[in-house]
Amino acid sequence: MCDQTLSRPLSEVYSLLYTNSNFFFTFHKDQGSTELEIGDWEEQDEGEEGDRMREVSYNMSLNNPVGPKKCQVKEVQRLRAGSVIEGGIYCIETEAENSGVPYADSFSVVTNSCLVALGDDR
Repeated sequence: MCDQTLSRPLSEVYSLLYTNSNFFFTFHKDQGSTELEIGDWEEQDEGEEGDRMREVSYNMSLNNPVGPKKCQVKEVQRLRAGSVIEGGIYCIETEAENSGVPYADSFSVVTNSCLVALGDDR
């Protein structure tokens, strides 16, 4: 779990992390990711009206002494309509599935991120 206060407006933090910003591309490049593909946010066909989803895929570098040196990652990011209050809170669920490493098809990693405004520029 990470609980961090940033000296930036909520809309800027959301834009840096969940749009096709230069920061997002640079972050992945610095992490050793390659072949980054980012889909557009689209309305979901099922679920609550107004829910949006996008897919992000990339190859992630691995630093293990044995085994593959990279794995493929596919993320599905969901922004629930009921969890968004413009300028106040964004809740994004990310489900990541890895492939190219032993037993990767046995599980997926689900991360819930909540971005909450604490006041002006925080």
